[in-house]
Amino acid sequence: MKEVLLARSSVTGPAARVALDRRALARVLVLGCTALGITPGKPLVGTGDGVTVLAALLDPELTVAPEARAPNFDVDVPIPTPNTNPIPRRSTTVKPHDPNGPAPGGRPDPPAGDAPDPLVVAEELRAALSDAAAKAARLVGAMKASKKEQKVLASVLTNLKQLNLGTGGPR
Repeated sequence: MKEVLLARSSVTGPAARVALDRRALARVLVLGCTALGITPGKPLVGTGDGVTVLAALLDPELTVAPEARAPNFDVDVPIPTPNTNPIPRRSTTVKPHDPNGPAPGGRPDPPAGDAPDPLVVAEELRAALSDAAAKAARLVGAMKASKKEQKVLASVLTNLKQLNLGTGGPR
């Protein structure tokens, strides 16, 4: 744990002391952030040319007490170089959706008006499921009856063959 003094930095507002992982601070600086916003209990906000970075603070109990600091504090944290290759910005603007034409990508527009009442939708679903269960029960009954008919026909055919009545032609 080290205290980092920012001797060449300007300050506005009251003094603040926060605990921050040095790797997070280094990342904020590498991304080109030149201003740090510190509010106790909230994430650190680093802003720079076209970039904003949030960094989570550590437990406030980890901060170095002011009386524990040596008069000539020596800092050995390397200062990272700012990112000289920022992410290029989009050169063309996105056209807004024309409300009179078809939706982009073939997607349908959301329905107009209020969303349906969940209780009504649940009742409709219950009724549909009840109807489907009744149809399934009738289908199972029909299949069982059909299977019984096939067994009876097979039994009748077997009994007729056992009677050996012949081909049914003239005698």
